Amino acid sequence: MLFNITNEKKIISLKTSWIWLKKLGLVSQSRKKGIYFNVHERKDVLEYHEVFLKQMKEYEQFMLIFVRDEMKQINPKIPNNQKIHIFVIHDELLFYANNDRPIVWALLGELPLQKKG
Repeated sequence: MLFNITNEKKIISLKTSWIWLKKLGLVSQSRKKGIYFNVHERKDVLEYHEVFLKQMKEYEQFMLIFVRDEMKQINPKIPNNQKIHIFVIHDELLFYANNDRPIVWALLGELPLQKKG
């Protein structure tokens, strides 16, 4: 056990926990949104884009096509050994655990950065 607490019936008060967090060198700080780095132009990312686009071009022949505003469906001609492919997309809206917590306990000046994905 981290603090060697053995009596399960005792409850540590909020004030006591704050005192111990401070003794451990942690301070209460406002959570920052973090730093975002755009890596879309990195060499390995651009190389992956090329591979991805070639693969998508191959899959395109097996995908349903929907025409204009009326969304008329055109079914592809698919060989017996293949199946229809459905292209599923999503937006980049992300949620994190504890997003609603504006305060975090951390070493002074060392706020933990959250990963985007």
